[in-house]
Amino acid sequence: MDRILATADRSTAVGRRDYAVLLLAARYGLRPCDIRQLTLDHIDWRHARLDIRQAKTGRPLALPLLPEVAEALSAYVRDGRPATASRVVFVRHRAPFEPLAAGNNLAPIMRAALQRAGLADRQGRRGGLLSAAPFLDLVIRLRGRKPIIPRGVHRFRTFEESEQWSMRMMARPSKPVPRA
Repeated sequence: MDRILATADRSTAVGRRDYAVLLLAARYGLRPCDIRQLTLDHIDWRHARLDIRQAKTGRPLALPLLPEVAEALSAYVRDGRPATASRVVFVRHRAPFEPLAAGNNLAPIMRAALQRAGLADRQGRRGGLLSAAPFLDLVIRLRGRKPIIPRGVHRFRTFEESEQWSMRMMARPSKPVPRA
């Protein structure tokens, strides 16, 4: 995951935007539509929280604002985001500076990062995403499915713990589905 995140050129405005987008997807498993619709009002800087309403389910979601994510969002908002009256965090970087189009699922940002990381070895719609086993959990989450988390555990102390657990779960053989 760090290999993908490291590909974003944070010395440019677009790179800071791309890094923040990738980080939101990687650390929280947010769907592209939720990232695209994130507004400045959803970020509670004082209490270090993200409070959003999921676009797909309509359910509210409160997440701790991880220091790494807070830093990336702050860097983009302060030093990368074009001046605009829009409250949406991620906006176009060519005039008119307005929110990204509703049909923009952020796939170009993610596909480009995978290519820069050397993980997109095939052409086509999936662009080699499935060939990178360590990133399968991210792919599952980006495709709008629920993240794989253990019952009763609401969060891990670190992202690495979460990633290690996900990898162990993906390596386990799946249980056969009983036939009716």
